[in-house]
Amino acid sequence: MKEWYRQAAGGPLRARILHGERPLWPAAGWAEVPPGDLVGLTHDLTVSVEAGDLIRFVLDKSDDPENDLAAGCP
Repeated sequence: MKEWYRQAAGGPLRARILHGERPLWPAAGWAEVPPGDLVGLTHDLTVSVEAGDLIRFVLDKSDDPENDLAAGCP
């Protein structure tokens, strides 16, 4: 979700979860949270991993990084 104090500022947040370089969520592209959204996005994701695997929570780059902040609880 958008960070509380900047919820209406900036642009949408675009996020995804990767297993190495492979998209896990969403299956393709980016999930998007519009400005003013305090609900955010949820996922019900289960993945099998092995020692050394990398799971990344990725927030896309922004034209307004001072205001495009995410609050999350992975």
